[in-house]
Amino acid sequence: MSDLSQAIFGLVGVVVGGGITTTATIWAQRAQINATITTEARAREITASSTAMDALSRLLYLENSAEADASPRPAHPDSNTRRQLLLQIVAAAQDLRQADLRATIDQTLRILTHHVAAWNLIGQPESQSRQIACTYTLEYIGAFRRGEPIPPRPAEFDRTIEAIEKWGSTSGGSVVSRPAGTA
Repeated sequence: MSDLSQAIFGLVGVVVGGGITTTATIWAQRAQINATITTEARAREITASSTAMDALSRLLYLENSAEADASPRPAHPDSNTRRQLLLQIVAAAQDLRQADLRATIDQTLRILTHHVAAWNLIGQPESQSRQIACTYTLEYIGAFRRGEPIPPRPAEFDRTIEAIEKWGSTSGGSVVSRPAGTA
């Protein structure tokens, strides 16, 4: 073999070896970046789920401020607290990656904000709607955080959502309160 052939084979070996080393380094860096992103997302998710659980727990034992909000009397002292807790849940849901969990939180928020529909169609008071929504969602988030199977949705939760959807469809698409006896 000539010196030129040996030099070319040596050069090709260096280029191939360098290419393999560079590719392996890039893949390792990407894996490290992805692991960091995943770790940070999980940390945000834990913080968000903690915030949602705290707000749901506080809503669960809040007085009937929603019923007071619907009255023409001055605002109930807990009504601002209630609104703030609902906003905390909305904000916390933004950092949750699991679509089913976000959908359950969205349905819970619908129950908590459109409780009048459940009252008008199935006679379910706001406090009962709140109990159903908050209790199930707390159980769901707890199972999610522990990595356990998600608990089955209670029939009462589904019945409340169905009432809200039915009320929305019979009221022209918006879920609003109407005085009893009006169409």
